[in-house]
Amino acid sequence: MLKNWHFPAWFEYAKVQYSILFNTQRCTKASERSLLVLAWEFAPDVRGSVYRPISWTKYAASANWKVNVLCSEVPSITSAAGIYLESSIPLEVGIHRVADRSKGPHPWLLPRVDGELRNALAVFKTAQALMKTNQPGVLLASGPPFHNFLVATWLAKQYDWPLVLDYRDEWTESPFTRGFVLKDQANSRLEKYCLRQADLVIFTTESQRMHAIQTFPKLDQAKCIVVTNGWDPSDFAIAQSTPISGLTRDAESTITIAYLGNLGPMADPQPFLDTLSKILDSSPRLREQIKFQCIGLKSPDSMAKLSVFKYQENLQLIEHLPKQYGCQVMQSVDFLLILNPPTIHRYIQGKLYEYIASGTPVLVFGRGGEMADIVSSLDAGIIVDDKVENELAHVLNNFNSQIRPRNSAKIDQWLKSRQRNVLALSMFEHLDKLIKSYKN
Repeated sequence: MLKNWHFPAWFEYAKVQYSILFNTQRCTKASERSLLVLAWEFAPDVRGSVYRPISWTKYAASANWKVNVLCSEVPSITSAAGIYLESSIPLEVGIHRVADRSKGPHPWLLPRVDGELRNALAVFKTAQALMKTNQPGVLLASGPPFHNFLVATWLAKQYDWPLVLDYRDEWTESPFTRGFVLKDQANSRLEKYCLRQADLVIFTTESQRMHAIQTFPKLDQAKCIVVTNGWDPSDFAIAQSTPISGLTRDAESTITIAYLGNLGPMADPQPFLDTLSKILDSSPRLREQIKFQCIGLKSPDSMAKLSVFKYQENLQLIEHLPKQYGCQVMQSVDFLLILNPPTIHRYIQGKLYEYIASGTPVLVFGRGGEMADIVSSLDAGIIVDDKVENELAHVLNNFNSQIRPRNSAKIDQWLKSRQRNVLALSMFEHLDKLIKSYKN
């Protein structure tokens, strides 16, 4: 039991609990515009989770805030997309990295937390050093993984900094069952513990905010706000003539459906592949016309499903592209695919904002939920039932009659309100209100 990580982890855990109970340091100047962001996934990582905290770093100076980010170590393999993302972070932002300690046996009897307790202990130790040398400010933890929430709660209790919890996705109320986050009873208790301590809780959709309020009776509704994800117009600024390696455009008769983003627990391609396969079975003409592009990261499970798709000649798999090139692709295809099963009806995937900004029709595969409501209300695309094969077949067979969405005033207004800079400044306004009201 005392070998490997066991004894050090027990010792570190005991030190944390002792610090919280006996070494509490009262915050003497909570009005400083200093933000410590705990975001385990960060550039040059290119997962969808990194764009939200990066936007805060980009626009903090405009709101007169100083930002430090505490995140995991640099991935062993970095892509051009990751390097591009990292280059967008202002030089004055402090980035502090912690090595991943999740490998090896879990320390016996210590609580299991999403993201790993040993990572939480390492982040806590690094954060302590930062907080001792920086002016008192605000702690913001973004999850998943949710060990960030636990660490920020420990730190807030010791140093009395205002605590903000940012739910990019849900924790124990997550609708996903396949290893996305830990949501057992232990994590449920930890989530309630963190929510009790929070001074502000941020959600990305109104559905998630209302669900949390209904699920956690002790959660103060006044503390709960929505700051959506968004898009950045600068990503569309690259010249349209720039070639993209690996992408081809066939004859005008080709109908190209593109999915951009990660394929994994939140986006299972199998139902769409099954429906598309049946449509191609019954239509030789569509077999000559349809091209399905999957652009982005793909989990091993998703890759396995794509590899056995019957019509490989209609499938094009492309690695993750830098955001500006991805936006160029969005403008060059015929449909942009959203996979919309019931499990994500409380979610708005970040890609939807860029999809709509591109002007290309959005093809929502699955009815209901926040994303389908947005596309419908803006007349920005087509929604088909994921359980009715004929609906997708009708769309593809009548492609020439489909109307591309115009740059209507309604869409323009919606897009303007969801630009990353607008949303980031809105969040900092909420933080300004928080520190003004915080009692020393």
